[in-house]
Amino acid sequence: MIGKFTNTNNTFTPLSLFYKTKKSNHEELPDHTHDWYELIYINEGDSMFFIDQNFYKLKPGDIILVPPNTIHRAIIDDYKYMITTVLYFSSEITEHHHFNPTDTFLKLYTQSQTKREYRYRMDLNPLLKFESQLEKMNNENHLNKNDRFEFLTIHLHTLLLMLNRHCFYAQTRQSGQGQEWIRSLLSYIEENLYQQLNLEEMAQHATVSPTYLSKIFKQTIGITLGEYITTKRMKRAKDMLCYSNDKIETIARRCGYNSMPHFYRTFRKHVHDTPHQYRTRVCQ
Repeated sequence: MIGKFTNTNNTFTPLSLFYKTKKSNHEELPDHTHDWYELIYINEGDSMFFIDQNFYKLKPGDIILVPPNTIHRAIIDDYKYMITTVLYFSSEITEHHHFNPTDTFLKLYTQSQTKREYRYRMDLNPLLKFESQLEKMNNENHLNKNDRFEFLTIHLHTLLLMLNRHCFYAQTRQSGQGQEWIRSLLSYIEENLYQQLNLEEMAQHATVSPTYLSKIFKQTIGITLGEYITTKRMKRAKDMLCYSNDKIETIARRCGYNSMPHFYRTFRKHVHDTPHQYRTRVCQ
């Protein structure tokens, strides 16, 4: 989980940039989620990338947009590496603006979440301007100026508008290292989160043995099957807390929890709030 970012003065800022950093399989985080918007630009190298229920074969020039609370992970082959530029930001940085952030700055993230397509590309000329904008942000990020954050905010707004104007969907998704049954299983889990999912039934759906399913799922996705299901249920619970008026007991059942104490313990462990606290603090 990615928490609040801090700047060089150790004060909170809703923006963080990691410019042209080298990553290998050993340095990449396991399958993870966070509450921030994330942009990943591939400068060099290639890898498989898992996000939501999709597998993409990444190459230089690819742009991945990761909405908040979306499970994702780069799968880099041993002895290979990628150089990426990664930008994290909070929705706070697009608010308090005379435009509606959903209709402007975050338009492409909303579209990605709706269509479940997260990889984009640009034509050459817009891409060069996009790279230049990232470089400007990196240069500004290293200046010890009092108005540094204000300049970074302007650069970010420009970058997001460039994405809206120039990005297009990249080519089709990949099968994920030949594990087509994993994609089918991910869809099955998504459709049945409200039920009491168990390993034997999921293995039967995937037409593999329970032992093989557990092993290959962990190798491919980066976390265990149980951890994945819990993460998906917590995302659904957070969405329902914010976008519905359902009672917490109803939300728990629709997320597969028949025991309220179990739901409360799990939610607090993963979100660090009770459901009521989260609804009050984040959703209102």
